[in-house]
Amino acid sequence: MRTHLSTVAILLLFSLQAVGQEPIRTFAGHTGWVHSVSFSPDGRYALTGYRDETAKLWAVPAGPKPAVEIIAGTESAESEPASAVGIYEQPQPAVSTGGGQKPDLYVLAIGIAEYEHPMWNLRYPDDDARDFVAACKRQEGLFYGNVRTRALVDQAATRESILNGIDWLERSATYKDAAFLFASAHGAKDQRGDTYLLCSDADDDRLAATAVP
Repeated sequence: MRTHLSTVAILLLFSLQAVGQEPIRTFAGHTGWVHSVSFSPDGRYALTGYRDETAKLWAVPAGPKPAVEIIAGTESAESEPASAVGIYEQPQPAVSTGGGQKPDLYVLAIGIAEYEHPMWNLRYPDDDARDFVAACKRQEGLFYGNVRTRALVDQAATRESILNGIDWLERSATYKDAAFLFASAHGAKDQRGDTYLLCSDADDDRLAATAVP
């Protein structure tokens, strides 16, 4: 089983100041899978990206902080909804950790668009990983001190290299630092229901030996 963004064709806008509420507006227009949602810095507009490489710009109603609810799913299962707030806040300098220095940031970004099995190939995960690393590097000297990154893309994202990257992340970051692990790739479950990240060299018949739990 491999996870994808669900095939919803609408964008639901909620207020974060109430729990269990109805959407304050429904945006209908896309006819298939929506791959990305981004708000303008002032929160007045939302831009959505569609799988046929088209985009739509939506006007966001004035009022409480808006949020987009996104669901990932397959033909047989869906995740719990995840919300993203539509208000941009300018990054502020980090609070001192006691030594007068900003914390360092360690980033391991995994993006697999090309697999050894071509039928698994995707379109955007490699760009996702590179963009995430670039966004983190822009915070060097601002919110963080040093920003140290590793990007494992496509054929470089083998099981061995991913496990080595996780080990590097765990050994490098101290209690004063921050660490991000970003992964954009296929996922799969074995017969016991355990979930794995499919590496570029994974074998779906031998997940425990060739994928990352």
